[in-house]
Amino acid sequence: MSEALKNRKTVWKTFWLWQYEEEEAWLNQMAAEGWVLEEVHFFRYGFTRCQPGEYILRLEMMNGSPAMDENQEYIWFVRGTGAEYVGKLKNWVYFRKKAAEGPFELFSDLDSRLAHVERVLCLAAVLFGAMALNFLLYLNSVFIGRGSLEELTFEALPLLALSAAMLFWIGRGCRKLWTLRKKLKEERRLRE
Repeated sequence: MSEALKNRKTVWKTFWLWQYEEEEAWLNQMAAEGWVLEEVHFFRYGFTRCQPGEYILRLEMMNGSPAMDENQEYIWFVRGTGAEYVGKLKNWVYFRKKAAEGPFELFSDLDSRLAHVERVLCLAAVLFGAMALNFLLYLNSVFIGRGSLEELTFEALPLLALSAAMLFWIGRGCRKLWTLRKKLKEERRLRE
């Protein structure tokens, strides 16, 4: 194996929208093991060798496309703190910073963290609503022209089950975000 290939690694991994904290923890664990994020794509992460623990990684969902002027200004601001912009995935941006330069946080206070959770929750709620509508429309189309549940075709059952499972899974993610939002709001209320 060539030296260049030994210093690069691709990992295929899935994180759901509401699992951004787990994704960030995993990226930091990879950096602790000597693999720093170099590029990000859907379900695919590209890493290069680094000194174990050399980097701290952070990710954030922007309010709109990272290409928007106000988001570009924010990215330049974060870069001005010594952080490197690794890349983007839709509205998500990924940063890394040398651990030797000190702590690295994107959310400096409770309000900014709460605003981030609300952005993620809003998108998750839209996904839940779209999935619920899709499920109901499909359920309606399956039963049109059928007199009873017994007449339901076996072709429709797997799709209905899959749609119901996805609806449940996205609903659980929304609930997780809602609970986190509620906790942060309570924490803010106690500090006031």
